[in-house]
Amino acid sequence: MVICLIGERDLTQENKLYLDKDNKKIMGVCSGIASFYSIDVTIVRVIAFILLFFTMPLTLLIYFLLSVVLQDKPVRTSNYVDETGMNERLDILQKKILEIQVSLVNLENAITSEEFIIKMKMEAL
Repeated sequence: MVICLIGERDLTQENKLYLDKDNKKIMGVCSGIASFYSIDVTIVRVIAFILLFFTMPLTLLIYFLLSVVLQDKPVRTSNYVDETGMNERLDILQKKILEIQVSLVNLENAITSEEFIIKMKMEAL
């Protein structure tokens, strides 16, 4: 019965058993097991409760051993950007910066020119 409940695991990726403290109720053992087997955490918790009811000392011993031995689940960032997309964005950004620099040089030349200074003096009169 339990074999039918286990979800499909991707065997090509490294999948380790961790404590999942994000979804924990006590120490994260059940949620880590559920994540490892890709099944609903509620199913694992119900099975753990049934085992606890029938074999309390052994279940508690295994649970606490797992909570000590297992490592916390590593935090993964979801802001992954591929290098080709990043290079294209950097090229676009560099072109925009060059355009702004050219505009600033033109503006500076216009403001510091003698014609502009004379025109400003004439308008002030």
